[in-house]
Amino acid sequence: MLIQAALLREAREYLGLSRADVATACGWKVDRLVALEDGTGAPVTGLELRKLSGLYHRPVEWFSGESEFNPSPDLLRQVESLTPGDREAVLDFAEFLHGAKNLAVPRCRKEG
Repeated sequence: MLIQAALLREAREYLGLSRADVATACGWKVDRLVALEDGTGAPVTGLELRKLSGLYHRPVEWFSGESEFNPSPDLLRQVESLTPGDREAVLDFAEFLHGAKNLAVPRCRKEG
């Protein structure tokens, strides 16, 4: 599966994780993550992708852009009156929750 580098960065930044945090949790050098996020790194293995999926609370399919989030009409009505920035933040959070539900994958190990 090809992953979209920008989605890796987006997921990490959304959670407020630094590149060092993710690299450490996954047992990588920071250079590995930088290359992945820039689209210049070697492809991730299936196990690495599952680890990232668990760490970022996103389904594996999300990293390839294949996972579609379609907010309900009710949610869209509820956010109509918000400012564009607030509306985007609420919909981003709803997408995050949608991707995290029923997610059962191994987490990256944290070095002590």
